[in-house]
Amino acid sequence: MFASTDISLISLIENKQVIYAVVDYMDSHGTELVNEGVYIQAVRGLINSKTKKTEKQRLAKIFDLDNLVKAGLVIEVDKTTRNILFHTAVIEVFRLFDSKRLRELTNADLQELSARLDNAKEHLLAHIDGADPQELAEQIEMVFLLLSEISSKLQTNTKSLQSKAQNLAETIDANSDLTTLEEVRQKHQTLGELQKIYHRNILPMLEFLNEYEQVKGLSPLKKIAAIHQIFTDFSYTDEAYRVQQYKIGITTHYKAIEEISQLLERYSRQEILYRQQYNAIETAYQSLLDSAAHLSDGKLNTQYFNDDEVVFNLSHPLYGLKHYRAAQKSLLNWADINHRAYLDEYLLNAQQRNLDETTTANAKALVQQADLQGQWQQQRHQKELENFIRKLEFHAPVDDIYQAIFAKMQTDLSRIDLSDILLISKKLQLEKGFNYHVHFQLPKTELVHQQQKLTYWRRELKL
Repeated sequence: MFASTDISLISLIENKQVIYAVVDYMDSHGTELVNEGVYIQAVRGLINSKTKKTEKQRLAKIFDLDNLVKAGLVIEVDKTTRNILFHTAVIEVFRLFDSKRLRELTNADLQELSARLDNAKEHLLAHIDGADPQELAEQIEMVFLLLSEISSKLQTNTKSLQSKAQNLAETIDANSDLTTLEEVRQKHQTLGELQKIYHRNILPMLEFLNEYEQVKGLSPLKKIAAIHQIFTDFSYTDEAYRVQQYKIGITTHYKAIEEISQLLERYSRQEILYRQQYNAIETAYQSLLDSAAHLSDGKLNTQYFNDDEVVFNLSHPLYGLKHYRAAQKSLLNWADINHRAYLDEYLLNAQQRNLDETTTANAKALVQQADLQGQWQQQRHQKELENFIRKLEFHAPVDDIYQAIFAKMQTDLSRIDLSDILLISKKLQLEKGFNYHVHFQLPKTELVHQQQKLTYWRRELKL
């Protein structure tokens, strides 16, 4: 069964999602051809969403490619490449339904319009003086058709750019609190799309609409002004007035495009700032990594690390990121709290209040008291460790010295920190001459206590 053009087009309009999928594919791949698989998948999704059998059958017949070809809505279906070419008018109609899918003018499109203005001006000048009246009427009609086309395309283009830029900007602002790598990538991708719009569409439009732009030859607005002057010189006052009105209408788009440009420039600077921050962190981490690599050749023997090594100085700016040692107080948990938002809120409130000096002094005293208490607890733990190491005795052979030390710590120490096992093992080697054999060929062993975990190669105490 063949469905007429109007019935087929109405069905396409009633089920816009199919052609929207086609338009999105064309825009993402920069082509007028659509892969047949993309179209079939969209039609299949539409048919599956219907419940009535008769409705499914009706849509299947209307959206069949052979029917759309007979209706004139599809120009060609290439069986070899499996590509579909829709009628340009059909695609443009559906672009009008959604401002986000309107086609933006590129630099090539604007140059082509500018070249056509040149030709229109030259032909008008050639026919306006002493030419055949019918030919002159045709040339005048061509001039106004071109001006109408330019005005319409600029209006559509401005509307499309406004909608697309606003949607992308809202997407970026809505995702300000990034917690995963994928969210960061999506935001960078959105910023990249804004950059592309700025360079591919906004800058050429600003040049096209700027009457005083320094370009090769006359700017498009000056070409329109030249056409206006031709009509004025030969006393075609009505035509000259119409050209002037077109010129004024076209010029009004400059302000709207300039506002979009300022919006995109702001996000462009934001992307540059993000990139600089990322590069700075990456550089700091790489420097830390390189200095750590030069810290030792892996054969520590009986040497301690030197506190003056570069790696320890480079790591200072990164102290706020993570804290693992029990001796340090972890005041910040960067993974769970948006400290930037808290800081902004604090600074905003701090401008409108004066903290009471007594309250401030009491707060400082509490902080100092907490620090002193922490130092006292650490000193007490160090003394306890020294007494523990002095009394500690093992008789070789011991299969796993770390496990043996941990067993003693559980009975003799009030606080257990697995990192202390490394210190105790080294002290026993230095002070009591313990001889260890490290089993690098075996898998690493894990030692777990409460929320702490120590991973190591098994060390055997030998005679």
